[in-house]
Amino acid sequence: KRFFVFSQNLIDYMIKTLWVETPEVAGFRWTSLEKDQVTNYYRISTENNISAYAAIREFEKVSGKNDVYVHYKNKIEEFVKNSYLSDKGLFSAGYHLKEHRFSDLTPSDVPPWAILVFGKDKLASWGIKTTDLLEKATSVFGIDTKYNLGGKHNLEIYGYDSIDEKGASREKFTNHDKLYKFRNENKRMVMYEWSLFYVLANGNDSEE
Repeated sequence: KRFFVFSQNLIDYMIKTLWVETPEVAGFRWTSLEKDQVTNYYRISTENNISAYAAIREFEKVSGKNDVYVHYKNKIEEFVKNSYLSDKGLFSAGYHLKEHRFSDLTPSDVPPWAILVFGKDKLASWGIKTTDLLEKATSVFGIDTKYNLGGKHNLEIYGYDSIDEKGASREKFTNHDKLYKFRNENKRMVMYEWSLFYVLANGNDSEE
């Protein structure tokens, strides 16, 4: 019961403090800290909204309140659908509220996360074929490289980067200046978390 109440309070708090809805777009803001994080306050993250959607859906399963949050779920679905950049075959990082546009940056974790949360049938209804999505993402983010670990050198590994080489220098969607400076000066890297997403997405459909 304690965790049930906590979960409901958390979702309601997110809606109260982070939800934004305009004639153009609707979703959860990146942050509620308008003064401390001005840039991200006016941005809506695709990844974060997919995560929020999954949390709301799972809460509904135990609460039985399937009609309370339907508006927010529908709006998030619409947002994620519109974040798909058909010319790139990938999802945008999110929406710039002040610039009234979706970001050109295409993070690698959004494609598998969308597959795991929404499933291939729903994505297909949006005109997105999961096999094409994964193939495109792999061609852009996949890395076949060598790695040094525990005294073992030049271990051959395959994984996924967080963003492609061009994306690293093209646009800073968040305020992590040091990260992007590092990325611009160094080679690409395998990200364990992102790579695990692809392992799961290649073997599973929606968790619903």
